[in-house]
Amino acid sequence: MLYWFSLKKTQDLKIFQSMYLWLLIVPVFAKFFEHIRNTATIELFSYKFTVSLALPFTWQVFYFSALCIVIANVIYQVFCPSIIKDHANYSHFKAEGKGINQLKKYSSQTQFNVELHQLMEQMGIEMNNEAQDEDNLQKLFWAIYENASELHKLARVACVIFLGIGLLLIGWVVVENMTWVIRAILQNA
Repeated sequence: MLYWFSLKKTQDLKIFQSMYLWLLIVPVFAKFFEHIRNTATIELFSYKFTVSLALPFTWQVFYFSALCIVIANVIYQVFCPSIIKDHANYSHFKAEGKGINQLKKYSSQTQFNVELHQLMEQMGIEMNNEAQDEDNLQKLFWAIYENASELHKLARVACVIFLGIGLLLIGWVVVENMTWVIRAILQNA
């Protein structure tokens, strides 16, 4: 089962970011094509071409793919714990100058059901000197991060399902287009 930190990586993929465009463009063109005949004849240099003006099927597939990916993104944004959305790892956490106070906030958002000081007791962590504190802070970060990554299992499953459907639809269009190109090449060979 994918965890939130794995799903975070998908949020940065360019293909998923471009899906919002399809979600906006396709309905505009669908509305435009609704009021036009399905075909048009264009004469160019005494050659007549018949052009289909219907919304291309691949656009329809891209629209539903985009819809699935946007739904997955909304699920991610709503249910993914802040510690994971905000940080890829402890180095990033530290680079932003965060410390024990931010871990308290993140800890309260997880299902540890204990205060941070109780968690520190359970883990045998004491904040004494700076070098040890750094090591202990890192241990706390990862304990909270890993716990947070397992939260909201149903939301993670839904996110994976919608991402999977979106990717399958994109894959279908890619395979269909590859097949068409290969067939055209072989016919002209």
